[in-house]
Amino acid sequence: MDRKKKDFIREWTYEANNDLGLANFVINNGGQYYDLVCFHCQQAAEKFLKAYIIYLNLYYKKSHNLNYLLNVIKRKKEISKTLYKKAELLNSFSVDSRYPDHWHDPDLLKTKECLKAARDFKSFVYKDLEKL
Repeated sequence: MDRKKKDFIREWTYEANNDLGLANFVINNGGQYYDLVCFHCQQAAEKFLKAYIIYLNLYYKKSHNLNYLLNVIKRKKEISKTLYKKAELLNSFSVDSRYPDHWHDPDLLKTKECLKAARDFKSFVYKDLEKL
């Protein structure tokens, strides 16, 4: 793999880790911005998946839909039903959730579920990306 591609993948994972880090920071410090935490969890998962797609040399259309991104990855890797369920959870906090007619007000339990889902996406892609 050439250096330019590695750097591009690292940029995606850097931003994904920032989203996940911010979400963890808010929860670990008593913040109650649960909708924003869930949004950043979705963003982290999306960026981890896009990094992985690039790593796998797959083509994808611009999308925020985690199920779509998983389907792209499925061309080369097996995807569990559990990961698809986590994608559905996080998709509900995607970009559309930033607009008033789609606002969500998750509780702490749902927010922690989103955090776990984002961490699971990280674990899924880092099985291979950790080697970079």
